Amino acid sequence: MLKDTFSQHLRSTFLCVGDDHITFDRCRSASQQLFRQFSDACTPAPGSRIAVLAEDPLLAIIMVHAVISGNCTVIPVPPGYTEQQINKLFDMLDPAYCIVETHLSHKCSAAYKLYCVDSLPETVEENDISGRTQWSDVPLILCHTSADGSLTRKEISVGLLEKTFYQYDELYEVKPSDVLLIFEEELYARIPEVLWAWYNGITVVLHAAANESPMDQWVPTAVSFGMQFGLFYFGSHNEGVTERNKYKLLIDSVKFADEHDFSCVWTPERHFNQFGGLFPNPSVLSAALAMVTSRIQLRSGSIVSPLHHAVRIAEDWSVVDNLSNGRAAVSFASGWQCNDFVFFPDRYDKRHEYMLEQIAEVKSFWKGEHRAMLNGLKTPVEVEIFPKPVQAELPVWMTVSGKTESFVDAGKIGANILTHLLWQDTDELIGKIRAYRDSLELNGFDPASRIVSVMAHTFLGADNDAVKEKVKPFLMDYIRSSVHLIEAMSGSNVQNREKKDVVGRYGTVEEEMPADLLEQLVEFAFERFFEKAALLGTPEKTHHLIRKLKGYGVDEIACLIDFGLPDKEILAALPYLDELRKLYDTKLIRKYNVTLMRCSSEKLTALKSNKDAALFLSRLRKILTDNGHDAVSAELEYDHRQHILRFNDNDVNSLFDVIDTDIPEMKEADVLEDFNAPIDKSF
Repeated sequence: MLKDTFSQHLRSTFLCVGDDHITFDRCRSASQQLFRQFSDACTPAPGSRIAVLAEDPLLAIIMVHAVISGNCTVIPVPPGYTEQQINKLFDMLDPAYCIVETHLSHKCSAAYKLYCVDSLPETVEENDISGRTQWSDVPLILCHTSADGSLTRKEISVGLLEKTFYQYDELYEVKPSDVLLIFEEELYARIPEVLWAWYNGITVVLHAAANESPMDQWVPTAVSFGMQFGLFYFGSHNEGVTERNKYKLLIDSVKFADEHDFSCVWTPERHFNQFGGLFPNPSVLSAALAMVTSRIQLRSGSIVSPLHHAVRIAEDWSVVDNLSNGRAAVSFASGWQCNDFVFFPDRYDKRHEYMLEQIAEVKSFWKGEHRAMLNGLKTPVEVEIFPKPVQAELPVWMTVSGKTESFVDAGKIGANILTHLLWQDTDELIGKIRAYRDSLELNGFDPASRIVSVMAHTFLGADNDAVKEKVKPFLMDYIRSSVHLIEAMSGSNVQNREKKDVVGRYGTVEEEMPADLLEQLVEFAFERFFEKAALLGTPEKTHHLIRKLKGYGVDEIACLIDFGLPDKEILAALPYLDELRKLYDTKLIRKYNVTLMRCSSEKLTALKSNKDAALFLSRLRKILTDNGHDAVSAELEYDHRQHILRFNDNDVNSLFDVIDTDIPEMKEADVLEDFNAPIDKSF
């Protein structure tokens, strides 16, 4: 007997088509209501053959489920069939009735009994929505048009459907969180999968092809993998900005990002320097931003945790979490500017160790745990934080720079990563990110569940040369300002290797670098930023860098926008950045977290031959594709060097497809010859 797990997934989404979706309970009640209305009007006998014809895929699935649950045999008719094809099909299969979407009724001969439906039926509250209705012995008849124009009928019994479901269970290795992607043009060949998903509580996403090819819509022309974009702030304070409008750029740009589906906003912590001087406390600014936003995640980028008490960090960000209704996130940094440590000078030498300890403490407080601490009388007291946060767990990033060991440490504690392209080339990232992912797995964390965010300077426009001319003076001033921070770091009491890493790249201003060499350095850094390490120019120019970062395992770009340009210029450029963001916003992945895909072998061949689509496909857990009369389920690997998708040959399995005549319970298929042959107009 087929196992119906519907009652366990009442409020979960069952079927998604674009922005439209329907939950399991809505589908069940709509199906029951539709069949009740149909039965009242037409009184079908149990076991009757009922054809269904609808262009709206949501309505089509409701019709299929209504007929099957009503103890009748359903014949799904593809809406692309012509009037002649449909009526000849009806002549051959002789359905008792056809439930048809009203605007398609003209395709059906008046000789057949039609029941027209305009939209999903209004539902009524059911007394018992968990009980299973009786199915007919043969609940489903699928029709397939072959290349030679003949039509094949496949009658699928309950026993065969049950066996097929078990085989899907085995091949998909189904998990409660799975989401199955099916292409809409293949929907009528995938009805068994849709019914299987129903009985397993799995969300189904239909890719609607509309008038575009699947590669153009689902896999955009320029890109076909997901990349998230957030806004990042760390720039110099413009002296021309008055005391009353210092934060206008921050507030206006964050409002834009919130309205246009950017993933996050990062606010840093900087002290005692014009460079970044607007940002001494990210929790205060995030609390303010919580009041003018509703969707975007508010992240510290970063909080220098050794400059604070762990309890205070947890308290402050719990306030942000409450004000934002659960949108707070924190990236922890150990700090590097020695002057910042006037708050706690004794922590400077072991600041990295302090940070790791504080991350554990903050996460503990966030979960509601009590920790023993000394009060003013040196007496131990149990401490907990208030207010209690909205989120059960605090999303945590760790800010890392040049050292691979820091990436590994982040993996050990399961933190996400925030890094940048300032002191490391893009080619250096691949090894560090690989070490990070390996560390995650070694320490019991799912590497795919963690986010690698990379900060990059960003300013986009309609013309590369115009953008370059516009940003050059401001970016070079920004670089000069940054050099003074690098100088300060090189004079700090840091480890030799760390000092060598910075000084070796940039040198110091007074001791090692004359003014003319400094200008050469600034010019060189600008050219490097513009061409290789920043989102500067037109949206099209940036694809190479984004493609490269994605291949290295980067999930998100933190777009640094405040490096000196006038506020109006920065705000005017944001629509170009949003245009870029949209290209990489694969909503099927981001919104529904697709993990499984079912498609024809032709479709998979077309997708996996595209290097960008191959990278996307490699993120899926299982792909099931037809192979003749069978299907295969395979794990996939993405070759980052050759940008191609490879099947893991050690994990290829066979599946008896519903058209396989070797299955004992399969009824003999009827072949209807010359289905596409010219039809007598008198017919």
